[in-house]
Amino acid sequence: MNVIMNIYRMIDRSQIQFDFVAKQTANADFSAEIKSMGGNVFFIPKDKKATFKNIYLLINEVLRNNKYSAIHYHAISPWGIGLYVARKKNVTMRIIHSHSAQFSTGLIKSIRNKVFSHFIINQANVLIACSNEAGKNLFGNRSFMNIHNSIDTEKFAFKESKRRLIRNSMGVSEGTFLIGQVGRLSKEKNQVFSLRVIKELVKINSNVKFLIIGEGSDKDLLISEVERLNLNNFVKFTGQLSNLNEVYSALDAVLLPSFYEGMPMAAIESQCAGTSIFMSSSITKEVNIGFSNYLALSEKLWVNELLKASKKHYNRSDAWKRAKQFNFDSSEQAIVWKKLYLNTGH
Repeated sequence: MNVIMNIYRMIDRSQIQFDFVAKQTANADFSAEIKSMGGNVFFIPKDKKATFKNIYLLINEVLRNNKYSAIHYHAISPWGIGLYVARKKNVTMRIIHSHSAQFSTGLIKSIRNKVFSHFIINQANVLIACSNEAGKNLFGNRSFMNIHNSIDTEKFAFKESKRRLIRNSMGVSEGTFLIGQVGRLSKEKNQVFSLRVIKELVKINSNVKFLIIGEGSDKDLLISEVERLNLNNFVKFTGQLSNLNEVYSALDAVLLPSFYEGMPMAAIESQCAGTSIFMSSSITKEVNIGFSNYLALSEKLWVNELLKASKKHYNRSDAWKRAKQFNFDSSEQAIVWKKLYLNTGH
C-alpha cells in the first residue's frame, strides 16, 4: 500500500484518479486520506472472508457501477480474480505488478502461488515489476516494465534535530548504537536471525538497542524469542510508527536479513536518511544507492560488520539527494505511472 500511496499523493489527479478495492486491515487504513484526494475505497464487508467468491462478487459490483480505463493489481492472491472480472467487463488495460522475488517461504504455498500466477498473468495485458528479480520470478521469460518503488525522498532526509528528539524520547543516549528493523513481522522478514545477531553483538558491545518496527503474525513468536535469548533490556517492539521518516534519522543501522524481497521500501527509506543498511545477499542490488551492505546469513559476519559500522561517522545530510538521483523519488516515478496510464492510448 505504501508504494501505491506514495504515487497517488504525487500523481496528477486532475487527469488520473485512483479507486481502491481491498480488505480492511487495522494497521494500514488510508481510507480517510484517499477520500480527501477524491478516491473511493471499496472493502470486503468485515463479516466476510477474502475468498475467490467474495472478491469476485465485490469487484464485479464495483466494475458494474463504475467505468475504469485500467485495473492495476499488486499481489499474488485470490485478488487476482479481479483481473478475470476486468477482462470479462472489457476493461482496456489490465496490469499485473510483481513486488516479490519469490512466491513464498513455504513449499506448499510456493507451488500454489506459482500455479495461480499462470492464471492471473493470462488475464493481464501489461506486466510490471519493481525489480528485475521480482519480474523474472513472476513473469519468467516474458517481457515486462521495471518500475522502481519510490518515496518522498526529501521527507526521509536526515535531520539532526529529529535524531536528538527521537532518541531523547526513547531514552537513548547519543553514544548508544541504535539499530532497527522495519517491516511486517513474518517469517520471510527473518527477524529471528536479527535477534540472534543482537544476542552475539551485545556480548561484545552492551551499549546497543534494537528496535523492531512493525506488526504482523510473528509478533508473539518474536516476543518469546527475545525472552528466551534474555534480550529484554536491549530490544523494543515499537509497533507501526507514524513518524517513521524521522525515526530513520535516529537510527545508526538497519537490518534486513529477509529471505526474499521485491524491492524493499525500508532499504530505500533508510538510505535516504544516510542510514547504513545490512541486507541478505539475496536482495536486489538495484536498491543500493551507496549505503547498502550485502551479507550472507552468517551471524558472525553480521556482528563483525555491525561492530565496524558502530565506529564510523559520516555526513548523512545529502543522502536524500543521492536517492533522488537514483530515481527513487515519488514525484518523478509518478510521471512514469502517468505515462503508463495515458500514453498507451487507453
